[in-house]
Amino acid sequence: MAEPTPPFVSVAIVLVLSASAALWFRLARRWRQGHAVLPYLARRPVPWGVLDLLVVIMLLSLLEALSIQASGVNLQAGLDALSVDQQARLITLNGLLRLVTIAGAVALLVYRWRATPSDLGLPTTRSQALDDLRLGSLGTLLALLPVFLLNWVLTQVTAYEHAILDVFDNTESWWHLLAMTVVAGIVAPVFEEFAFRLLLQGWLEKLEFEFARTSLIARFQQEQPLEDGSQALAQAEQALNAHPPSGAMPILVSSTLFALMHVGQGAAPAPLFLFALVLGLLYHRTHRVTPCILAHMLFNGFSLVIIWASLLSKTGIE
Repeated sequence: MAEPTPPFVSVAIVLVLSASAALWFRLARRWRQGHAVLPYLARRPVPWGVLDLLVVIMLLSLLEALSIQASGVNLQAGLDALSVDQQARLITLNGLLRLVTIAGAVALLVYRWRATPSDLGLPTTRSQALDDLRLGSLGTLLALLPVFLLNWVLTQVTAYEHAILDVFDNTESWWHLLAMTVVAGIVAPVFEEFAFRLLLQGWLEKLEFEFARTSLIARFQQEQPLEDGSQALAQAEQALNAHPPSGAMPILVSSTLFALMHVGQGAAPAPLFLFALVLGLLYHRTHRVTPCILAHMLFNGFSLVIIWASLLSKTGIE
């Protein structure tokens, strides 16, 4: 932002980053003592497959094309050629249609696979909901220090760019500011966590689980060829419950694609890759998307507070 950061915001940033560093030290000490940083919750793999992912991608592409047509803007000259009002309208409409995509995807998964709330990454008890609030908050705090430090280093070379920031910088309308706040603070976290953590990473973890189970079954059958096949399957399930897959491949793939989605936004992809690793770990260990959504909301909200604090010193906003 062109405006200087108010002193009280600078103090708040230092305090939050200090708390993030303290959390890192605490988790490192816990890890050195041999404790799990975050316990693994046993679960059944998600029921959906690659076909469902392709349908959701097609639905999203169709709705985004419709949003461009409905907004009445011409993108041939690029997004920068649009007026602030046109950018704000396009971003808002695109955000609304992404929520429609989520609703359509959930309906598809429930219809095709009878997906349960647990499959959809939602808490099913009050204790799980409260735990998700705690984990989402801690996840945000954990991610802030490495992400903001890397972002600061990279922005010395290349600026962070985003269409929403352009609207914040150039608009003179409170309605634009409120719409961008809702899109960045609520819509984007919900959509991106649903897409990258629940749908994509959930499916990749299913592939990882099935590969590990098949390998274990083959090994147990080789070791005990006279045993009934069901015995080998039971042994494989028991082994996977005791030592579940690491989730490294699903987390890395989903985090990489998440970062690549932000290519074109200057320094954004690398810091957001680190952030996605934290979100991926949260999903892998809990099998719930709600702590990921909350962490993403709080993370974006932290940036929005800084932006709003700077904007309040501006004049001419109606």
